[in-house]
Amino acid sequence: MEDLFLTQDQANRLTKTVKCFLKRYSAILRERSKGKMVVEDKDGRKFCIHYLFAAGNNHIQFMDAKTKLTLVRINLNDSFHKNADGSIITGNRVNVFSESE
Repeated sequence: MEDLFLTQDQANRLTKTVKCFLKRYSAILRERSKGKMVVEDKDGRKFCIHYLFAAGNNHIQFMDAKTKLTLVRINLNDSFHKNADGSIITGNRVNVFSESE
């Protein structure tokens, strides 16, 4: 397994920062809305929030900007995700960062 540049503790801290950010700000999403927001925590660590809102295909992804590792991704669609163990998850799902994967 290759070395990760993000620990579970760091991922948890960044996820907590995102939750605080989302409590303060809101956005109105319309059909075909797509974009990216860059957020910085009090220690200067940056991460991105990518979003896509389209009929039958909605995503919100919280990603560490330095490592490009996804912390949380919400998918509302009929596509699939392949887990590290080879299992495949289809349909609506939430993918959460796990240091063990």
